[in-house]
Amino acid sequence: MNLDFRFRIDAALDDAGAWNLVRDGSRGPQRLPLPEFLAVFDPDDSTGAAGDARDPALAEADAGRLAGALAALPWGDLTAEDWGLVQTLLDGLDAGAWAAFAAAGGRAAAEARLAGEAPAGPIPEPPPAPSPYGETDLARGEALLADIFGAGGRLAALRGGDWEARPGQLQMALAVWQSLTGGSDLVVEAPTGVGKSLAYLVPAGLFALMAGERVILSTHTRNLQDQLLGRDLPLLQGTNWYPVRAALLKGRENYACRRRLDRALSEAGPGRGERLAAAALAVWRRRTREGLLEELDGNPLLPYARLRELAVPADGLDEARCRVRGICWLQRARERARDRPLVVVNHSLLLADRAVGRGVLGDYAYLVIDEAQRLDEVATRALGVSLSRRILEEALAVAAPPDRLPRWSAAALSAWLPASARLGRRGDDAAGGPAARRERLLASLAELRRDLGDLLDTLGRQPGLGEALARAGRLRYREAQDLAGHLAGPREALQRRALEVEQDAGRLAAALRDAGDTAARDEAERLTRLAAALGELRRRVDFLLAAADEDFVFYLEGTPRGEPRELVASPVEVRAELGDFFREGLAAAVLTSATLAVEGGFDYFAGKVGLDRSGRELHALALDSPFDYEEQTRLVLPAFLPAPGAPGRMEAMVALLAETLERYPLSALLLFTSYRDLTRVHAGLVEAGFSERRLLVQRPDAGRDALARRFRTQPGAVLLGTASFWEGVDFPGESLKILAISRLPFAVPTEPLVEARCERIQAGGGEPFLDYMIPEAMLRFKQGFGRLIRSRRDEGLVLLLDSRLAHKGYGQRFLSSLPVAARLSFDLDSYRSELHDWYVSRPRPPLDRAQA
Repeated sequence: MNLDFRFRIDAALDDAGAWNLVRDGSRGPQRLPLPEFLAVFDPDDSTGAAGDARDPALAEADAGRLAGALAALPWGDLTAEDWGLVQTLLDGLDAGAWAAFAAAGGRAAAEARLAGEAPAGPIPEPPPAPSPYGETDLARGEALLADIFGAGGRLAALRGGDWEARPGQLQMALAVWQSLTGGSDLVVEAPTGVGKSLAYLVPAGLFALMAGERVILSTHTRNLQDQLLGRDLPLLQGTNWYPVRAALLKGRENYACRRRLDRALSEAGPGRGERLAAAALAVWRRRTREGLLEELDGNPLLPYARLRELAVPADGLDEARCRVRGICWLQRARERARDRPLVVVNHSLLLADRAVGRGVLGDYAYLVIDEAQRLDEVATRALGVSLSRRILEEALAVAAPPDRLPRWSAAALSAWLPASARLGRRGDDAAGGPAARRERLLASLAELRRDLGDLLDTLGRQPGLGEALARAGRLRYREAQDLAGHLAGPREALQRRALEVEQDAGRLAAALRDAGDTAARDEAERLTRLAAALGELRRRVDFLLAAADEDFVFYLEGTPRGEPRELVASPVEVRAELGDFFREGLAAAVLTSATLAVEGGFDYFAGKVGLDRSGRELHALALDSPFDYEEQTRLVLPAFLPAPGAPGRMEAMVALLAETLERYPLSALLLFTSYRDLTRVHAGLVEAGFSERRLLVQRPDAGRDALARRFRTQPGAVLLGTASFWEGVDFPGESLKILAISRLPFAVPTEPLVEARCERIQAGGGEPFLDYMIPEAMLRFKQGFGRLIRSRRDEGLVLLLDSRLAHKGYGQRFLSSLPVAARLSFDLDSYRSELHDWYVSRPRPPLDRAQA
């Protein structure tokens, strides 16, 4: 294919009803670099067809292969209106050279689409298959599961040579079935390789069909949701014995708002970046099935801030009156979820739904929670109270025009509350009338934002606070510090203004309700919600500044420059609230993860999440790993390294890592407990001669998934990651061969929430380090170790770089929690010998040093 081919999509249809794809000789060559072309025409990379094309070097190395990849993109999904909009957005930009590849595969598809030979957009779902089961089949459920999971059973027939029966999987499936049918609770620790997702999906789906019940499946990470909906459920639904329909439902902030998206496309600015971004959104709008903004993660034209502007607002118009209700992605997702026997959600939505009386998920009595080790953390956030500029602006934005994001200039504010303005022009212009009240309210909204800024600025001027906040990130405060007294002036101004706006909004809403037209009633509803939000805001300010509730810990969140960003109150414990959740309205709950047991027991986990308060019988199951860790893993502990905090610790660790990764240039994941240590090791490796291209570094403001994708596709890379890489990521096979854990993942004792929990344990006669710090660190430690071996074919080296494991009494407790014994090295020579024995002496494929 000629890479210099120039073309444009003609804005008019020819007689045959197809787009004219012609060379552009009249306006000069138009160029759009390949990455930008892909960002526009394959914005979510949903098909994977352009996977090869995303390597810019391929354009020069293999033009034919590149053309094939681009031709395979679903061009025919786009309608004439879509093509016309994209053409308009790209008109006049340097946007033509790579579109020759669109012509190669897209012309025929587009012509077929425009001729009515192919449907546009997502393929409609088929009608549900009739269920072969009834309630009478419940009695034979265990026999059915044994037939499904057993050797030579239905899964074996379905998967063929890829399948082998796993006793632990059948054991778990039977336990889940017994829990659901018997009305009891179950905790299962199922190590990687057991196949726990199928072990709960199969019995949960069959139970839902036979009993006529809905089952909610809750996860923490998007990766697991993608696995359930994209791999596991489609596999099962291809059979005649599992006709279970499932739905995915996420929180409203994950979905694009059709009104906001349409507005963004119609008001795209003249800038090159804005118009390319709008073109990408136009293509995505047609192709997306779910409307999930996460589909656009990683698109270089659509940064996170731009995507957040498109999310469904927290408190928009009444759903029943929304003009795009019939095509609203969020509403369609909620309607599907209420109609399906299996619904996949995340922990945040699960708990938020309870707070609104199950108004989102509807009625259900059976619950399965995977990644259950994160449930208490999510509950802590959900039950917390905070105050920030963002939270205030979300409250005030209720009064903004429903199709637009809030803008705070005087010109923008003049367009707010149009029904109130019309009401005032009808002749009621008295001082207390709607027109005057509207003007006063709009002015007060802007002043209220300044009042909160004044409160935070006054707080930031307290002596020494800025330096301490910049250093620690979070600072705890207590009732005795009398924050309310120190901030009395700005606090009173903020509260007074909030009360005035609340009252004006309420009175203006009352006047609008009497106006009679739909627009006025809609605006009255928004003003009523604004008044309620400001009443809540005033209570929140008093609660946070008083800091008097002993069940909460109060602290300031700061910016890197030490400016107060947010006041936060987090519950010290959540077990009582979660206990209520498990007790009220549930008939059975199953909680599972790869790491739930502490030294073989589940009492610690069940207690902290309140499962021991459900009032039902609680069963526990700890399954063995199917992997041969002795053969697949070498666990090395260089006990000669200085302990964390000791002089020379960082230099010694960098030197050891540099030598190891230079001698054995394999893909490596280095896990850290702080960004400070990560950045110091990164700098040390660069100084030791490692290229920046080989080192993939997690940044505080960057997403995990894009970095993980790069790591999987870059042989020999070294990924330096912190908290989010300790769990929920999968690097099978050659994508990960060396795992290094820099130090034990103990919580920072000065963190406000950790400090408050330790104080409560001590006040109750317990020992915080033994009863809280060690169990939490052990669970995290096991999660980190689990990143390496993900299948029977995986193998690799684990380096434990915290010498306290060898020299402290509690070290053996951590080592005993792992499925393979650690090999201690007390000097550099013995360390080198261990690695030589693993990589050279034992039989294995030769090391490919070209991977670096």
